Amino acid sequence: MADLLPRPARRGSAQAGRRPLDARAAPTSVAPLRVRVLVARPRDHVVDVFARRLGTWWPVEGQCAAPERVVDVRLDPWAGGQVAEVWDDGTEHPFATVLRWRPPCEIGLAWRVRPGAELTDVRVGFAEASWVTTWVTVEQTGWAGLGADGPGLRAEYRERWADVLGALLWVV
Repeated sequence: MADLLPRPARRGSAQAGRRPLDARAAPTSVAPLRVRVLVARPRDHVVDVFARRLGTWWPVEGQCAAPERVVDVRLDPWAGGQVAEVWDDGTEHPFATVLRWRPPCEIGLAWRVRPGAELTDVRVGFAEASWVTTWVTVEQTGWAGLGADGPGLRAEYRERWADVLGALLWVV
């Protein structure tokens, strides 16, 4: 059994004072997640559909806690507002808070990737590619704050945001 334990570092060696690495340790940094799509509509229209008509296009399946109960998804268009699922019994279940409301350029959100988890920061940017096309970019950071689950959740959310932006393309 002694062979399985790390040998203590000698004084003055390069390893002195270092702790052994734990494969389950939380990462100290996880790269930001960026997903973007080019929408063939003017920026003001895209922002309006994204923010004010969220419930008409948000992909409930795969995105919401109880998709069979969701009758609406709403985004309050002001800093301090919420992004919430509205269920069939009228209750609201927020999953994000609006931190920055700067249309037509940016919406910033404090986003909870799952109940009880630390918040991540989501920036949805809208940039004119031309007078009739708009880049929509989602950037999500804060993955390291989710501990060992951060990298896996980041990979999961890459797919989720791709689905969300794909749904947006269908309605604009």
